Amino acid sequence: MNRKYKMIIVDAMILFAISGVIAAAMLLTQRLIQGKSSLENLMITTIIQSNKEKTEAAYNENKELINQADENGRTPLMWVAYINFRDDNNRKSTEEKRVGIAKFLIEKGADIKAVDNDKWSTLHWAAWSGLPAIAEELINAGIEMSGADKDGNTPLMLASIRGNADVAKILVEKGADKTLKNKNGKTALELATENKAAYKEKATSYDEIISILQ
Repeated sequence: MNRKYKMIIVDAMILFAISGVIAAAMLLTQRLIQGKSSLENLMITTIIQSNKEKTEAAYNENKELINQADENGRTPLMWVAYINFRDDNNRKSTEEKRVGIAKFLIEKGADIKAVDNDKWSTLHWAAWSGLPAIAEELINAGIEMSGADKDGNTPLMLASIRGNADVAKILVEKGADKTLKNKNGKTALELATENKAAYKEKATSYDEIISILQ
């Protein structure tokens, strides 16, 4: 074999090795972003799709998935309560699809006492996302309403920070403690007042929360 072809083969082998390294790096990055367990937990995938039928099928195929947390400590039930929509219409339509999933998982034994790596419970996620129907399902199932995350924030405080008046109202009606303070010494009322000034487009929602908490 002449020198020219040897060099071509060597170059090809080097490119192949580099491609393998790049592919491995991309996979690692994806897993770090999404969480290895979330990629492997089919139930979380079906929940993100807001597909109740597929979630039930995933459960029937492997019941252990119901409380399998991802690397951030988030269980499938927590993923049900996570929706990152500020638009009310999108949030409400997605919640309508997920309420049935929440009921199903609770009925099948999903751990409502679980908290993630930041000590957020499923109710923290529902309060942050602005999901009153799911929050009510969780409360009726007996979830702790005044549990604090690593910063001392309760679900009521998160609802107040985000301006989610419908969730705040349910929490207060169900008996959530309005007087608790986070690690910064702030009550839910103080947090709502501060954030009203920062997010004037949601002033009406914050006013409603302030009225509820006073």
